[in-house]
Amino acid sequence: MKKQIFYDPQRKRWKRLRVIFDMLALGGLVLGTIFMIGLMRMKPLPELLLASQKRNYRTLTNQPLPKNQKFRRSAHRKTDIKPSEVPLNSGEGLRAAYYVDDDPASYSSLRQHISQIDLLFPEWLHVTSPDGTLTGSSIDGRPYKIIANNSVIPVDRDNKIANVIAESHANVDILPLVNNYDPVKNNFIPEVGQFLSS
Repeated sequence: MKKQIFYDPQRKRWKRLRVIFDMLALGGLVLGTIFMIGLMRMKPLPELLLASQKRNYRTLTNQPLPKNQKFRRSAHRKTDIKPSEVPLNSGEGLRAAYYVDDDPASYSSLRQHISQIDLLFPEWLHVTSPDGTLTGSSIDGRPYKIIANNSVIPVDRDNKIANVIAESHANVDILPLVNNYDPVKNNFIPEVGQFLSS
């Protein structure tokens, strides 16, 4: 009869395994104790001493409402303050949307969902030269300078967006999106990176 491989009548292997298991249990107990003591003695980290963020942007003014009317607050909002003045991470849920002038579906979607939007980012402004000149795009796609002859040319064609917001009485802040897209060449201009990094 062949000798059994795992046969151990003196139980020598069990004694070695028992020592290893005891050491592991003792190590786990020590680590668990240190962890629990660390949890009980844990103090919250102090607040970061960072300077408050200065906002260099402001919203476009909405058309004023008559005196007896008030902006309607969206159902998901908790307060009536302007959406752009809501502190970050304050628990106030804000909804943002993008709007593109040259897409009819974008306008119909905006009209349909305006009462649910808090921040609107219309694609109105383009920087297509390294000197940082702001340009807009006309209905037929021709670029024009936003600031000409010391005056600002409106970018909201026929006040479409302002009228939609006024009709719905929604509390929406407009923050125009600025990009480096050239509508004439139909591509993004990489040279603008020099302007943005200066």
